[in-house]
Amino acid sequence: MDLVKTLLIYMMLIVGAAADASPSVTPPPADTETTARPTAQVIVLPTAIPTLSPTLVPTQEPSPTPTAYTTLYVGDRGEEVKKLQRRLSELGYLTDRIDGIYGQNTKRAVERFQFYNDLTVDGIAGKATQRELYENPRVVTAPPDITPGPTPTPTATPVRTVTVPVYYVDQNGVLLSQSSVSCSAGTTTIYANGNYVPAGYTLISQGSYNVTVRNGVASPASVTFRYQYIGTPTPAPTSVTIPVYYMTVTGAILYQSSVTLPTGRTTSIPVNIYLVPDYYELVSASTVNVYVDTRATANPSSVVFYFRNATPTPKPETKLAQIPVRYIDEQGVLLNETIVTIEYGHSMAVYASAGMVGQNYRLISQNYVYVSVSDEGVPNPAVVFFTYLYQAPTNPPTNPPTNPPTNPPTNPPTNPPTNPPTNPPTNPPTNPPTNPPTNPPTNPPTNPPTNPPTNPPTDAPAPKDVKNLSRQGGTVSVNGTSYSVDWYKGDNGRTYIGFLDVCRCLGYSQSGGKFKILGHTIGVDYSRTSITSLTIDGQSYTSHALVYNSTPYVDAQFLSGLGVSVSTSGGTLMLSY
Repeated sequence: MDLVKTLLIYMMLIVGAAADASPSVTPPPADTETTARPTAQVIVLPTAIPTLSPTLVPTQEPSPTPTAYTTLYVGDRGEEVKKLQRRLSELGYLTDRIDGIYGQNTKRAVERFQFYNDLTVDGIAGKATQRELYENPRVVTAPPDITPGPTPTPTATPVRTVTVPVYYVDQNGVLLSQSSVSCSAGTTTIYANGNYVPAGYTLISQGSYNVTVRNGVASPASVTFRYQYIGTPTPAPTSVTIPVYYMTVTGAILYQSSVTLPTGRTTSIPVNIYLVPDYYELVSASTVNVYVDTRATANPSSVVFYFRNATPTPKPETKLAQIPVRYIDEQGVLLNETIVTIEYGHSMAVYASAGMVGQNYRLISQNYVYVSVSDEGVPNPAVVFFTYLYQAPTNPPTNPPTNPPTNPPTNPPTNPPTNPPTNPPTNPPTNPPTNPPTNPPTNPPTNPPTNPPTNPPTDAPAPKDVKNLSRQGGTVSVNGTSYSVDWYKGDNGRTYIGFLDVCRCLGYSQSGGKFKILGHTIGVDYSRTSITSLTIDGQSYTSHALVYNSTPYVDAQFLSGLGVSVSTSGGTLMLSY
């Protein structure tokens, strides 16, 4: 009813306004009081207005209001999504089931709808997309040549190719070169190509970029690779040349050369003694190991072999003193005689030899005499005596000899002892020695001990330290190189050479407290009279060495322990390894 009353009042107002506007109406005079235009309350219907049927009153349709759309994205769910899916299915773009889930199939359907309706292809159901979908009566449906399938494939979308420029610049942005890559719809990876830049440039930016093409637009629109100039790389060296010096221990260079070594390995550089004069001898190691790394850095950076001047000095003539050794019985009768030679300025122990007397004689004096010879050649004592006692056999022969031997020693002592025995021999020797000792002992023992000591006193040198050595030659050859070195034969048949001469001929080194010869670790301890310890790599060779005239000597077995073979040729001792 209120609506009907309102409409009636509204129509009356319109009619009144029209009457006022009519030209047939004469306006009142100016001085006439104008009465007010009838207002709505003058024609207000009484309260008991007849009820009008609503159908008889024309209704005015309200103006449409714009619809508010909610942007939908992949992952959204709900009724809005279902509504979107139904509309896409009606238009032929969606063939998947309607489940209210904005998945990849719904996104591809939205993209195809956007593409064929000239919208921005982004797969997002925004306001513009939904307005076109729901409100446009001329909306484009899916083309008939697209066969609906459960999962639309990218091949259903027309391929649009975009050419993307690729720039190569230096670190300052200066263009070095330019190329281009054709990118299809979707994502394309563009990689840097070093062939587009000059030599000496290195890449300092990332090496690849992803370019995405959508609706014919590439993002990014271009790709730039940045390079920095570092110069032409130098190839890695394969060898290095280092100097080799032959010099004296005082620093004078005898010879200089060089050697080229490969990288990445260790090389042994041997010495060549023929590059220096003959009278120089090597005192350092005979080989040097040099390691060269891959950067051509050598360690050590040079090879040095040290020599010393070994000009041979003429050896003085060896002077030997001859000392008579006489074997006598308890009565002073000479049984036999021999001579030993001792070098001036040396001394040695002279031992009694049982072979010089008969088997029925027993030594009753000391079994050795220590003889020293001064530098002037004077021996002390001048004569060595060994006294024996005759012991008759248990079963004497039937006819024991009544007379002493008819042929006594040819050189009996001219001057017998001052106190001869009470019963001297009846028949003394007829031929006294032509060269009797100048100073025989004045008081030989009248009562020698019946049981003399069989072992020398403890302060005397051991037998091996006093063995007689005889010089065999003065040349030692090592791998064809000759040295002026004396070598000897012992009375035990072994070949001996001085230990210090071995070091000189074979070369030695000393590092970290270790003494080495030909790579073998040597341990040696000796005194003026004996070698107490001699080892090669921890193995004992003490029994193959001795001290003679305060000088240590080693035999051929010791050299064999160093890996050195020994042979002789005339007066030359041949060593090789």
